[in-house]
Amino acid sequence: PQGMLVISAGLFRETRRQTSTQGLIAVLGGILFVQFWGLPGILAASILANLYRDIDLLFFIPKYVTKLPVKNSFMRILRIFLTIVIVWFTFSFSSVPQTSYTEWMKHALFVTVYAMSIVLAVNLFFEKAVFCSAFRRVCSVLTRR
Repeated sequence: PQGMLVISAGLFRETRRQTSTQGLIAVLGGILFVQFWGLPGILAASILANLYRDIDLLFFIPKYVTKLPVKNSFMRILRIFLTIVIVWFTFSFSSVPQTSYTEWMKHALFVTVYAMSIVLAVNLFFEKAVFCSAFRRVCSVLTRR
């Protein structure tokens, strides 16, 4: 989404250097890491490159596009991370039933409903106005014919 904001704002030229740096990190890191870890090394280099770009855009987008404080974006990222940790921790000590595909799907459905409930509750609690606006937009799209 942040990359799309840069493109839609017409600021691609202004971010050429950062985009090239991201590509350079991915290529050089991939060449270096593949020697030690193989394919997972290439994945690690790609993750590092994208992490660099995400941090760069965390500061670029608020400054040049939205004119909002960086703190708001950082707090949202932190909230998402904590929500993921809560959902992960809840099920990290449970084992998935291996008896059949249907048992596995039941367990997966339960985890999905639980995770969606936690995400919706956190967003409703911390950003009620944004949540309600998004909910109204989704409802309007679903009711159009």
